Amino acid sequence: MSTNISAINPIFKGNYNIKAAKRLKNCVTKPVDSCDDTFISKTRHKLRKPILKTKFVQRQSKKLSNILRREISSQEYEKIIQEYNELFNITDRDTFFKKAFEKVKKDYGYEGKDIQLTLIDQGNGAMGWNNYFCNININSKTMNRYYAQKKLNKYQQIDILEGFIHEFQHAKQSEYAFRTNPEKYLEHIFNDKDACIATIEWLENTESRDIIKQMIKNDSKFNFKSDKEMEEFLSSTHEKLKSGTYENNLQIKNLLNIIKKDQHSANISVFGDFEKFPKNSEKYLLGTKYLENEKNYIRADIDTLKFYRNQLVENEAYKAQENFFRMLEPYLTIKEKFQIKLINVCRKVSRKYQEFIGKQIAKSPHYIKNNN
Repeated sequence: MSTNISAINPIFKGNYNIKAAKRLKNCVTKPVDSCDDTFISKTRHKLRKPILKTKFVQRQSKKLSNILRREISSQEYEKIIQEYNELFNITDRDTFFKKAFEKVKKDYGYEGKDIQLTLIDQGNGAMGWNNYFCNININSKTMNRYYAQKKLNKYQQIDILEGFIHEFQHAKQSEYAFRTNPEKYLEHIFNDKDACIATIEWLENTESRDIIKQMIKNDSKFNFKSDKEMEEFLSSTHEKLKSGTYENNLQIKNLLNIIKKDQHSANISVFGDFEKFPKNSEKYLLGTKYLENEKNYIRADIDTLKFYRNQLVENEAYKAQENFFRMLEPYLTIKEKFQIKLINVCRKVSRKYQEFIGKQIAKSPHYIKNNN
């Protein structure tokens, strides 16, 4: 039965289903255009039950709070979403990368911090959080393969944003680990062994060798009388580090500490201003888990892919990017949702196939022989 429902509720015009109209009686008291609390969904001649906008925004802001690990109010959520909508108007690839990086960096609370976006041309991954220098690296080879056309579509834009969400989740994990135990965290990411390897490499390079010389001159623990004496020390240091016979040499240990301090400076610059977590607090205990994962981190490889994704830090990062997509989903068209979900299914199938191939390789006699 259809009727003119303006008699029941004067804000509606035309003929609609009478039962649906009666359900809406007293629900809407002002015109939709000026109503901040109601979304009305119309499909042909049917009216659906109103969805409260305030509740929708509250749910969405809670999702975003969980992703960014800070309290997001409904007002801030709407502002952030509006900024993402404006970001989607940028289709130029290089501009979008820069603007998306700055946007996600700001949302995670690192605006003004010395976290840089750097372009590299090695490795297989698309993006990566470099916890040595507190940078987010983008692989130029991968970028040119995945985003060959310099004009981006909506799927590519969301894919890039998800990548930044993933990597800034790692930055947040590094922050928690640092605020739990700075000394332990810095030792995990660059310890004596790392300093030893780095020093050997740097002493073999003329440019970096000069940097080490300058570090020595600026440190009061060293008091070489001439450049020749310093050069002799560096040459003997190189030999002793390569042979592993430096344990009782105080000067070499001092040099390794200088190298470590230099490598730690980026983390101290970014995270040093944050207060340490109170012992045994919820964030402190979570930071302790990150420290443990950092110590035993499993790197991505064809035969470790499943273990790599299931370790704490990676599991959280992948969930954050998935939840970010779910948060954006209500704002996408049906066509955009279908395209993105189809591509994600293809990726999942590809990942399962990689895991299967990895298991087969791990079982092969040649692999077992070369890894035992």
